[in-house]
Amino acid sequence: MVNFLQTKRLLLFNKNHWHFLSVIFMGIYILSYLVFGQNLLLYLMILLLCSVCILMAPMAGIYTIMICTMWFERHFTLQELALGDMAYKIYPLDFIILFTLGSVIYRMVIRKEWIKWRKFDNYILLFGLLVTLAFVYSFVQGSDIVYAFSTYKNYFLYSVIYFLLLYLARTKADWQGLMKWFFVGGLGLFFFLAYGIISGVGLWSEYTPLSTEGVRLIAGTHIFFMTIFGFFLLSGVIWHHQIVKDKNRKYLLILLYGVVLSLLVSLVRHLWLALLILAILWLVLFTGKNYKKLVIILKASVLFVLFGLALFIWGNSFYVGVVPDSLIKTSYILAARASIINVASMNDSSFRWRVNAWSAGVNLWLTSPYIGVGLGRTLIGSDQATIYEVPIRELHNDYLGILIQIGLVGLVFVGVWFTYVLRQLKKLWDKLYNKPGFELSMLFTWGNTVLLFIIVFSVSVYWDLNLFIIWWWFALAVIRFLLYENSSSK
Repeated sequence: MVNFLQTKRLLLFNKNHWHFLSVIFMGIYILSYLVFGQNLLLYLMILLLCSVCILMAPMAGIYTIMICTMWFERHFTLQELALGDMAYKIYPLDFIILFTLGSVIYRMVIRKEWIKWRKFDNYILLFGLLVTLAFVYSFVQGSDIVYAFSTYKNYFLYSVIYFLLLYLARTKADWQGLMKWFFVGGLGLFFFLAYGIISGVGLWSEYTPLSTEGVRLIAGTHIFFMTIFGFFLLSGVIWHHQIVKDKNRKYLLILLYGVVLSLLVSLVRHLWLALLILAILWLVLFTGKNYKKLVIILKASVLFVLFGLALFIWGNSFYVGVVPDSLIKTSYILAARASIINVASMNDSSFRWRVNAWSAGVNLWLTSPYIGVGLGRTLIGSDQATIYEVPIRELHNDYLGILIQIGLVGLVFVGVWFTYVLRQLKKLWDKLYNKPGFELSMLFTWGNTVLLFIIVFSVSVYWDLNLFIIWWWFALAVIRFLLYENSSSK
């Protein structure tokens, strides 16, 4: 039987063409959706076109997921399928994953190429088993099954991206190609920074409103993706990661300062704190000339922010002759967001809500401390005179969410798993630190992404939103590649 994937007509396109077309097709649909709303006929046609592209070149699915999540965030990852009066929680992201999975399974069967199982994978499989048991237990508990399945999908089912990457990205060249697309995605994020500065409010920032005064000039989702991009830029400044030519490396520093500015105007406090922790860790781990480079970059970043504020004051003084009201307001907002006193005195409504919700969560956990209460549950809490009902997945503390839903068994396992991952990161750092190049750059970028997740899991909903958690699985796939597939002795 002739393999239709090898027909001459279809091979008029090489795999890069299929990658590009899949991203373009999905991008066109989402832009149409944003302007005109969902058109089912167009949606189905775009899905068909994307499925063809992914069948011909399965990495097209990975690139589509990467770019469309970075740029369109929830409009790609959380856009429900509307059929008549019903809305179904299957998203464009889910369809692309299914197409990619089908394409990979087809190749695995035809070529008889299988994924080599490693110890690193066991922890993910065991975590999936625990979450699956918790999901089954939800039926016994009479939980909301739709909500329970949604939690199950975010906790574990999106790990399919990790396993897809194990098959699709097995060489250094594969990862270099992926990082080139990631670089393009990162550049596109600066559109959202420019939009926010010009318009005075970040595009789609209304989905993550502030608990204090002010508005974000870039959405919390976009700044998270830009933070990962910033890790990649920093690695390119310190080491040559072979994605940008040597003569263009000086532009990476300019882009890095743009990331710093984005972090400032995003007003995302938990990222500020997490990056401060990471910066301290870098100062401990870096040595020699790399340490000097890092210190210079960190100092320059601080000076860049101060210079920008001074330039703003100076420019406005020509028109108003005094410190502009907008600067006074901006300074007030930044001070309020960074105020430790507001947090400690419980005057910060966001922190106060967390404390009250976490306290209610602990009370619910005590009803079943060892195996948890299962997925799909809600709890009742209060904030001063206000009584509220909150799903466990929205507690803004994923560790507490795991403790309540899967019990001590689940939380202890996650602790063991993360400890193992941290040990592997340290092992790779010791091995690659004195070997500058693409591998070290990848370790720095995605190793810091893993560390960032481990920190922010404690203060937000990163494990409970697909547009965030898929990057956790991306990062773990990179670490796994560096540990095994890139070694001389497999």
